[in-house]
This record gives sequence, structure tokens and C-alpha cells, in this order.
Amino acid sequence: MGKSSSLKASMLGVLFLLLALGVFPAAHASVPYATGDVFAGVGNGAVSQFSPTGTLKNTLQTTTSSAEETGMCFDSHSNLFVTNFEAQTVSKFDSSGNLIAADWYTFPGSPESCVVNNAGDIYFGGGGLSSIYELSDSGTSGTLVNSWSVTTSRGSDWLDLSADQCTMQYTTESSSILRFNVCTGTQLSNFVDGLSGTCFANRIIPGSGGEVLVACEQAAYLLSSTGTVLQTYTPGGETFMFALNLDPDGTSFWTAGYETGNIYRVDIATGAVLTTFNAPHYESVAGLAIYNEPTVGCPTCTSTSTTTTAQGVPELGAGASTMLAAAIGIFAVAILLRIKRLPIQKQIP
Repeated sequence: MGKSSSLKASMLGVLFLLLALGVFPAAHASVPYATGDVFAGVGNGAVSQFSPTGTLKNTLQTTTSSAEETGMCFDSHSNLFVTNFEAQTVSKFDSSGNLIAADWYTFPGSPESCVVNNAGDIYFGGGGLSSIYELSDSGTSGTLVNSWSVTTSRGSDWLDLSADQCTMQYTTESSSILRFNVCTGTQLSNFVDGLSGTCFANRIIPGSGGEVLVACEQAAYLLSSTGTVLQTYTPGGETFMFALNLDPDGTSFWTAGYETGNIYRVDIATGAVLTTFNAPHYESVAGLAIYNEPTVGCPTCTSTSTTTTAQGVPELGAGASTMLAAAIGIFAVAILLRIKRLPIQKQIP
């Protein structure tokens, strides 16, 4: 091997080693979603994907640099829609965390939550938005289907759709949960008033006869179908609970400390904390979504399918990517050792 060839091989070996050590940024990892995975809006354009026990599996980057990623929802194809509060946009990811559209739709204010109906249309509410918006999905962008002006205190905020596909319940950063009929375009009587604290994310529990969970700062509440408080939850003594969603097991829910980033899975019946871990974050943990989370508005928005690439080849998960990087590193070290042992030969003109 000539001196120039040895030098080129040496440089190649160093490059492989640097890639393996992560000195150069690696490409985004495709990690298929698994039932129970927790998606936390951690801000600065990012959503962290955790296993149900709190192991970080992936980071989904909207590229919007929005200070807060708030409410999220899955459609029946397991695509994930993320509201970027400060950017006033929605981003869309496929079922392996690959970004489909950074700016799927732009709103005149800050979107904060979304929910999907049986037809596949997506409803959005938000802070500072005085309307509820219905959009259809055309792949890389959203198309406005309808919008309705609703009664608000500070926006249409956090939504959930009833099984009748018409009744939308929502919070507006007050002590009430309001309702609006999106089929007739009429404001309905409030579901409940006078809760303690300012209320945000809320979920109707499937199969419960209309019971509702809602996060209201210092406590989360379980409400009967008539709005009576049945249970009060104060996991970890949190003083600002904002996000909330249901676990696929149907017997527990997830919530988080907005400022602390502590995430909790709580037993609905007993209030016992079943799981807790922390999500490192930019300013706040302002949104939670759980893969295969049950919703009354779209029972078909769950999936057990395996994600593949466009060529039909299964994607590499984070563990496989780590093993590949380790293999590259070993290969690079072998090259460097071999080069060190080879004599430098003179170049023949």
C-alpha cells in the first residue's frame, strides 16, 4: 500500500470512528410506535417518545423551534399530529416518527389540542382561537372543512369529541367545561362549572357511560356524566397539571407537571401512581399523547400494524441503530490498527 493510499484509508477509518462516536450528527432514527408509548411535547420544536416505563426511544423534531408543543392526536393510520403553540402551526409525522410536514396547517392563533372523528377529519382548538376548526388531511397539508365561533374565556383550548360525533366538549382556561354541537353549529349548556382551578386537557372515558377526566392545575378530576366530582388526583403534589390522556389499558391515565416535566400514570379507580419519570424539557411539558390511546370520538384510531419503509423493509429501531454504530466503530478501529502495522512504501513515479 502506498503512502497516499495509507493516508486515504486512515482518513476513512477516522471518519467511520467519528460517525460511530456521534461526533457528526446521525440521521433521524425511524422508531415504529408501540402500544403505550408516551409522547411528550418538550418544547423547542421537539416531542420525546418514551416507552411506557420511561425509556427514551426517539426524539421527533418538528423543525419549527416552537417554545411549546401542546396537544397531539393520532389518526387511523397512526400518523401523529402535533400542535406547535408559538409557531401557530401543526406538524405531521408518520407512524415511525418521520416528519411528513413541518407546516401541515397554519392557524390565525395558537393551536393547542386536536381530536379525530370517525370520518378521519381532525378538529383543533387553541389558546386565543375563538373558533373550533375542522380540517381534512390531504397528506402533506390540511384543508379547512368548517369552523365555528364558540363561547370562550381564553380560546377554544382543549377539545374532546363525544361518541355521537356531534358534541364537542372543551375547556377555555376557566373552571368550566363547555360544549358545542358541531353538527348543528349551536352552543350547548356547559357540562360543568365551578371546578377548583383553571382547567385544560380533558378526556371522555370510553365505556364509562360518559365519565370525564380533566386536568385543572393543582388537581385532576374524575367527573360523572352529570359533572359531579367522583375522584380527585394530586400525583407528586404537582401544582400545575396541564396535559392529560388515557392509557390503552382503559384503567389508568397519564398527566404531567407543566413546569417540572414529571410524567405520571395514575390508576383511575384508586388514584395510585403506577409509573413516574421525568422528561427533560425546554420550557414546559405542555402536551401528552399515548399511542393507541382510547378515544370515544374515533374508536378506529388505534392500530397494531408494523411500520415499514416505502420499499417494504422494516425500519431500524433505536437499538438496532446503536448496534450498527458500534459495528462501524469496531470496523474503524480495525482499519486504524491495520494501517499502523503496514510499512510506508515509497511512491514509484
